[in-house]
Amino acid sequence: MNDSMQTEDLLIEIGCEELPAKNLKKIEIAFIEHITNALKAHDLSFKDIQGFSTPRRLAARIVALTTHQPSRSTLKRGPAKAAAFDEEGNPTKAALGFAESCGVDYGALSIQETDKGAWLVFEQTSPGEAATQLIPPIVTEILKSLPVGRRMRWGDLNDNFARPIHWIVLLLGNTTIETEIFGIQTSNLSYGHRFHHPHAIPISSPEVYEELLSTKGLVIADFNKRRTAIVSMIEQTLQPYHHQAMLNLELLDEVTGLVEWPVVLLGEFNNTFLEIPKEVLITSMQTHQKCFAVVDATHTLLNKFLITSNIQSVIPASVVAGNEWVMHARLADAAFYYKKDKETSLEYRREGLKQVRFQQGLGSLWDKSERIARLAKIIAEKITANPTHVERAALLCKTDLLTQMVGEFPELQGIMGRYYALHNGEPPEVATTIEEHYHPRFSQDSLPSTLEGCAVAIADRIDSLLGLFGLGQRPSGDKDPFALRRQSLGILRILIEKQLDLDLRFLLETAKEPYQDILVEGNALEEVLDFCFERLRAWYQDQGISTRIFEAVLAKRPTNPLDFHRRIQGVSHFMGLKETETLAAANKRVQNILAKNEALMPEDPTVETVLLIEEAEKTLEKQLFNKEKEIAPLLKTGNYTDALKMLSSLAGPIDQFFTKVMVMVDNPEIRNNRLKLLNRLRVLFLEIADISLL
Repeated sequence: MNDSMQTEDLLIEIGCEELPAKNLKKIEIAFIEHITNALKAHDLSFKDIQGFSTPRRLAARIVALTTHQPSRSTLKRGPAKAAAFDEEGNPTKAALGFAESCGVDYGALSIQETDKGAWLVFEQTSPGEAATQLIPPIVTEILKSLPVGRRMRWGDLNDNFARPIHWIVLLLGNTTIETEIFGIQTSNLSYGHRFHHPHAIPISSPEVYEELLSTKGLVIADFNKRRTAIVSMIEQTLQPYHHQAMLNLELLDEVTGLVEWPVVLLGEFNNTFLEIPKEVLITSMQTHQKCFAVVDATHTLLNKFLITSNIQSVIPASVVAGNEWVMHARLADAAFYYKKDKETSLEYRREGLKQVRFQQGLGSLWDKSERIARLAKIIAEKITANPTHVERAALLCKTDLLTQMVGEFPELQGIMGRYYALHNGEPPEVATTIEEHYHPRFSQDSLPSTLEGCAVAIADRIDSLLGLFGLGQRPSGDKDPFALRRQSLGILRILIEKQLDLDLRFLLETAKEPYQDILVEGNALEEVLDFCFERLRAWYQDQGISTRIFEAVLAKRPTNPLDFHRRIQGVSHFMGLKETETLAAANKRVQNILAKNEALMPEDPTVETVLLIEEAEKTLEKQLFNKEKEIAPLLKTGNYTDALKMLSSLAGPIDQFFTKVMVMVDNPEIRNNRLKLLNRLRVLFLEIADISLL
């Protein structure tokens, strides 16, 4: 077998201090992507690549890696044949100079004949480099460029990584690639669990890496297998009690990134803590203790929690007792915050909002709550929500930001507002709206369940968008410090999915009034509109709606998102009809004719039936007249699907018109009348979308 075709498995392992648990899986994915791209860039092929990551290691096993690059042929072209030889056929100075530049004698050159002429060329074949020579610089470059967040330096080195590196394994087949990377001498020695097996483990070949770490080192190197093992242990632990764990997926990934040899244990806390809102207990368990809450068969929160330990203790009860002691202290703090917060009403806290700046140039949170209340009340009247409840909730919706509980757990904003509002005797509708106005918090989050919640949620986001755009604080590239992309999508989702018939331009114009001269960017309103519809474009793309459909509707520039959505639905259905292609082409043709003859278009758009001569144009005018009357009520109710379906029957008459009728005839009256007929056809289709763009 040719050397260049030989393959071996390659093992790369970077051993270090504990990596960031929350981002461990992302770091592993980036590590594998960087290795894959680097190997391909160096013409080193392989069959498969498997990633590994634990708190103390980042590793990859590359299966069937070619041990050498393939040989490379390079062709260097010199002077044209005519300039390479004199009349006697001897090489000219140009030919000899080319040979010298190539580092060879003239006899090593050859002539290349092509369709465009003949040239003197030098063809050279160079053997590929060995993988053992290429891998060290590849690994070095990956460690330098890997996106690992904040980097650290250690010792007297200038090199830096996410955490100090202690060992590096580079093993090709059963041969160690010996080199020095970041001041570390490579070897075939990995290390096991920090406590259970802190000793060196010789790796004889990449194939045995994962098994050796598991059996000798008590390390489950595969992130996904470790994650699955944790879920399985949780189920086994709770099975005798018929309980269930609240498996927050982000916490599950973080816990997986914290342990190398997971052991799941069940702990308990005092029953009296169950008097605290369940969201507080769950958040405290997850945020501070990285523990999973437990519920019974009816999903009622229990005074139990699941610990994922990194130690297989000979006395598990001691591990449980230690965690229970810390959990008690955490929950006692939460109970204290809850008790103290209830001593001050949300109404009283409103005055404190005057001391909290919303944004430089946009006033305080008190100012913002006043603006939200004004706009939300107007929205409430438009969507038949309770304006009294909406206004009250809007005035109080930011007050829980001043509580100790939200100060400790910012993710509970709104949730604690609901609890405190109920404690203060506010109507349940007001309390619910205070919580729901933060929804949706992320792209797939639930929407407010009530119209009151929708009104305040929309008003809050509209105010932020208009104000921040007005100050020139629009998102740039991947920077969006105020999450304006998420906020705009939240508005659009609420309006569309809750079927709220509200115009964005109206909302922005209404929101702008209290600002008066504060907004330094005069075009902020139009910019926000454009920004929102760009987010809508991305939202539809995620749902598989083609750009052509979106552009066809956008051409009409409807600023009511629900109406926009109905047009999208109508055009999407229209795209499935057999007449679509004919009508789209016809609309394009009509558009081109009208554009070329814009100067000839009469001011009076009325088609004169007495000037219709050809049977095809008479038929089209008659059909057009009928369709105009038939689809008028459909357009009024936003039933664009049925309207376009009805218009599809015009495909035949339009096709006949273009087959039988010459538009640009010499007679100006007949020509202009036909142009008016085409314009009427164009206007009818433009009632819904620009079909010509399809």
